[in-house]
Amino acid sequence: MRLYFSLFAFFIRNLLRLQFLKLNLLRIDNEI
Repeated sequence: MRLYFSLFAFFIRNLLRLQFLKLNLLRIDNEI
C-alpha cells in the first residue's frame, strides 16, 4: 500500500514539475 502511495506522489510531483516548466517556457516566449 505504501509503495502505491509513493508511486502516486512521484507521479504528481512530476506532473507539477511539467506544468511549472510549461509555464516558464510560455513566460520566456512572451518576453522575447
